[in-house]
Amino acid sequence: MRGGPHPAAVAATSDEARRGRSVAERLAVRSATPVVSALDRFLRLPRSRARTRGLEYLIRRTLAAYNRRDWELNTIAMDRERYTLRFADPDRDRPVGTADAYHGIEGYLEFNRLWLEMADVRFRLERIVEPRPEVVVMLHAQAIRGSGSGLAVDFVSAAILEFDGGRLVDHVFSTDPDATMRSLGLPWGAFSTADGV
Repeated sequence: MRGGPHPAAVAATSDEARRGRSVAERLAVRSATPVVSALDRFLRLPRSRARTRGLEYLIRRTLAAYNRRDWELNTIAMDRERYTLRFADPDRDRPVGTADAYHGIEGYLEFNRLWLEMADVRFRLERIVEPRPEVVVMLHAQAIRGSGSGLAVDFVSAAILEFDGGRLVDHVFSTDPDATMRSLGLPWGAFSTADGV
């Protein structure tokens, strides 16, 4: 298992983005193996308040890395070959000018390069649901400001994240959280914070 960040993520990450890391995040970027092993063990734990809180913390740190464009840290747990970014309904969810799916870390970075040329995009975690041990669904607030127009749009979106061996292998994005929950056979109320566990 390769330990450091993907070369494409290294090339895309600025020194300014790196300066925003905590000490623990600096260590994680040097070698992903302990992080991935710990995440794998964590995901195997029975569902509990502590498990949910821990997952929420990790997701918030990953989104914070995205928001400052720290691609080394943001992609650290992605499977280099198997990771796939897809859209639940491409006609509804896919940003204009992008493909229906992107594969591997290079594909993920290419999608974000295209998307961030069109707009400044920021995410904030709202809450998660854990339908299966290896699957985490996150509901996040999304703030988008058009690069040319300056038009600002805020809405709630969802993502289904599937892991294998502590590595993220499948990432399905949706602008319709209710449809996301229905696709998993879950009621909308299943989205809850750890307080509801």
